[in-house]
Amino acid sequence: MQPFSLVIPVPSAGTPVQLTTDSSIACVSLLIKALASNAGPTVHVGRAANFNATSGAGLIVDINGVDQSFLIQASDNTNRIVPAQYWVDAATSGDKLLITYWVG
Repeated sequence: MQPFSLVIPVPSAGTPVQLTTDSSIACVSLLIKALASNAGPTVHVGRAANFNATSGAGLIVDINGVDQSFLIQASDNTNRIVPAQYWVDAATSGDKLLITYWVG
């Protein structure tokens, strides 16, 4: 499998950012992790541009601290996870997330 990674900045806390706008990218695994240099304690992952970390609407997971991460894997090892379908947000403006995905 070939790994690819990118850093996603969250310019404004409370405004979700799409992982990528390229819906042609499909992968076997997707890993999302907060950067150790972040000022805030929490980043969030959702499945829509309007997900809400406070109410929980559309929220998949809160990642609290740099020791936690969120991993999605296709059970059949095929490229069926589409990063463009995921959005991230942060508790603090300017925080960043490391996104790593593997293409089989």
